[in-house]
Amino acid sequence: MALSVQVNKYTAPEAVDGKGVGVQSLPVNDGETNLRLVQLAPRIAAYRVAMRCAPCAVGAQALLGLATQATWDVAAAPDSPTSEAAAEVVRRTLGLGGYASPVIEWDGRILSLPSWETRMRQLLTGALYGFALAEMVAYPYEGTTYIDLEPRDQSSVRQWVYEGRRIVAVDQWQREPYGLSSFGSVRIPYERLVHLVWPSLSEGVEGVGLLRQVEPLASDYRRATNLRNVLVQRYAVPVPTVTIDEDALARQRGTAPSQQEYEAARDELLRVLRRYTSHEESALVLPSWASLSFESTSASGGAYPINSVVSDIEREILQAFYVQFLAMGGSGSSGAYATAQVHAELAAQMAGDLCQWLAEGLSSYVRAIVSANIGPMPLDQLPRLTYSGIRSSLWVEKVGDVVSLLSAGVLTPTAEDERAIRSALELPAPTRAAEVRSERERLGRTVRPTTTPSTLPGGV
Repeated sequence: MALSVQVNKYTAPEAVDGKGVGVQSLPVNDGETNLRLVQLAPRIAAYRVAMRCAPCAVGAQALLGLATQATWDVAAAPDSPTSEAAAEVVRRTLGLGGYASPVIEWDGRILSLPSWETRMRQLLTGALYGFALAEMVAYPYEGTTYIDLEPRDQSSVRQWVYEGRRIVAVDQWQREPYGLSSFGSVRIPYERLVHLVWPSLSEGVEGVGLLRQVEPLASDYRRATNLRNVLVQRYAVPVPTVTIDEDALARQRGTAPSQQEYEAARDELLRVLRRYTSHEESALVLPSWASLSFESTSASGGAYPINSVVSDIEREILQAFYVQFLAMGGSGSSGAYATAQVHAELAAQMAGDLCQWLAEGLSSYVRAIVSANIGPMPLDQLPRLTYSGIRSSLWVEKVGDVVSLLSAGVLTPTAEDERAIRSALELPAPTRAAEVRSERERLGRTVRPTTTPSTLPGGV
């Protein structure tokens, strides 16, 4: 954990537009250097090394990919024109609700602020490492103050600054292109930071990330795969066995060989066999008093025991990321569609928790955008970030059954039923024209027109 320091009174410095107070942090070289300067570096370095393993990378990408599939918007307080205007400003700043990511002119250059999806992915990594830090940097441009979130690397935190029991600032090591600077740090006011802690602040300011339980598994995975590679290499070539016929050796030499001569002959044969097994020689030439045989062993068979261990570790890693459905159909797993569906729903629930965690943690960020562009507003009037569409894809397999029931006339949903179904599936509400068309179709299926026989000969 990073160091902590107490201060009697803290005065926040003025922020510089377009620059903020902190400095853009660079990676810490995976903790290979400058570990003595940063207390957080060993843990963050171990997490980053763990993410190099294929199961960890795939599991994290699958979980965060589900979360980034959500459709985000800004919801205003009901019956409040001021809140509607504030929500429109937040949408324009974040590039939501049909707006593109802002493109402004700053310091003589055309600057494209990062999109909401980019910043979302950067903030969601806080759930992996335990916490995420980003500084709110203002960019006034043509009557609108765009506030961007500049991410701060977790390993660059030098210490947390407290006033009493209240955190007031974060000291960040200054970074240079060649690494950490050991001469000073930058103190960033806490009210200008977005500090997201997974799962909550009750776990401390540095949280407990998902990688806390995955990193030991990743270490076991690396050791197991390295051992498997050794076994495969060991059994890739059949094991040669050389037998020395002492009587034939004695007949060739004319006398019984001494112990030293016998060991010299054996060492020479071993040298020749090592050159063959290391693929330095493609053929063997043996004396008449030596015979050669091979013990044929399949490379896959020699590594088979360790393969099951590697597969078990892979499944455990995917389970830690709540995406164990990716392993369905593998060795030792069910492969049943129903089981995979249950696991996929669990992953979607976890992705929804990530989105909820992000939406709640960015409330101070939304308030800063509104205060900079409109002014202070009551908390109950502030707009809030909303998300939808996480679980709607899980209902696709049920749509076919519903369509069959509708075609048969067994189900006759009303407009209220359709709105309730759309709300449960996190789908947009139907338009008025669609509701009228749906009501006409429902009446057409339930009310059958009566046919009156014609009284005229031959009909009309």
